[in-house]
Amino acid sequence: MEENNNENNNTVNPEEILKETTETINEVKDQVKGSFKKEELKNSAKETTNFIVGMFKNPIEELKSISEDKTNKNFKYAVILAIVWIVAVVILKIYYSSLSWNVLKYVLPLIKSAIAPILSILVLSLTIFTLNKNKDKSLVTIMSVVTAAKLPIVIASVVSLLRLISARVTTVTSPFASLCTVISTILVYFGAKFVLGEKDDKSYIKKFVIIESIYYIAYILIGLLEIYI
Repeated sequence: MEENNNENNNTVNPEEILKETTETINEVKDQVKGSFKKEELKNSAKETTNFIVGMFKNPIEELKSISEDKTNKNFKYAVILAIVWIVAVVILKIYYSSLSWNVLKYVLPLIKSAIAPILSILVLSLTIFTLNKNKDKSLVTIMSVVTAAKLPIVIASVVSLLRLISARVTTVTSPFASLCTVISTILVYFGAKFVLGEKDDKSYIKKFVIIESIYYIAYILIGLLEIYI
């Protein structure tokens, strides 16, 4: 009986994932509308800055705090970070794109660039959500954790805008981006660990390998569409 219960807990329920994804999309809409109201912009910027400072001071504890928060207050900051990431990526793509009379040929790559950060967060979040046996964390909470863990990559994307000034800065921005990717992977490791409620690193490392494997399989498949997450 116990084995059957464990199997039921581990079963992926497409309806549950669809429900969580729909609720998350609605939550994103609400957060974007609320955070970017004229009267809220100043507060949103200040709160997000404090959130980033907290991640710099003690990223591990901050990720733990986000994973345990049931009010989803951190999702607001996650949405703002994701928007900053998307804007930085799209600006750089526009800079390197050649103007074309073919609107589809010009706009489609920009759309793909904008979608990439969203898919990067979503693929990781859905993977962790699926592996969470207890189902005690909402997709919104998990996405908040994953986006916070992606902060170094967001920073690297913003720093990459220095290429607009001079192409030579790539000698600095490229290694910096690689370093940020490594740091982000480490943060994802701890963030997922807190979400899944894992205590022992020896047993958790297998799950993290599965998470990263699924992510890179998705990376390859989505890459076939020329969307690079």
